[in-house]
Amino acid sequence: MLFAPVMELRVDRDGKCYTGVLCGLGCNPTTGAPILPEHDMELAFDVQFSVEDVVEINILRAAINKLVCDGPNGSRCLGPERISQLQDSVRQKLLGLFCQLKPRERIVPKWPEKPYEWNQVDPKLVMEQADREGSRGKNTFLYQLHRLIVLSSQRCQDPAHGTGVPPSGRLFSSVVADGGLSVPVGRTGKRGLF
Repeated sequence: MLFAPVMELRVDRDGKCYTGVLCGLGCNPTTGAPILPEHDMELAFDVQFSVEDVVEINILRAAINKLVCDGPNGSRCLGPERISQLQDSVRQKLLGLFCQLKPRERIVPKWPEKPYEWNQVDPKLVMEQADREGSRGKNTFLYQLHRLIVLSSQRCQDPAHGTGVPPSGRLFSSVVADGGLSVPVGRTGKRGLF
């Protein structure tokens, strides 16, 4: 998911939990047909996956975009110190994503009813990630930011453990900031800073 060109999160019937993801090149917006279906990958999560995880992945993608697309010879000259800071930020975020202090809670995998089909989520629940570059017509990104799916504010019941797992819906009205990088995670009208 970190390096997938496009991903579509899957949610349970009640819209309370992320259950998996479809990764690939996406689909044709007019026909809905997959762009390159033989390279699409459908995954069902076997551990709890949250809004915070998607936000962390988007922060990493934004930092990689900054390093690759605006590098030392880019339109905005980044000094060696700023490049080093961005590289360190990416390294720390990667480690944080993969080496969490508390292990992820295991869940029973739930496969979607229509695997390998794009646009299975109600468009009203999909949040586009804002970016300053795109708002000015400049779109030189290696990785577009993944779209979040709004989860229900109720708690998710994990049938494997019978315990309530918060779906992390409270982040939807805030902006997550990280050393000069921020990724909006809500419909607050705030813009992301990359």
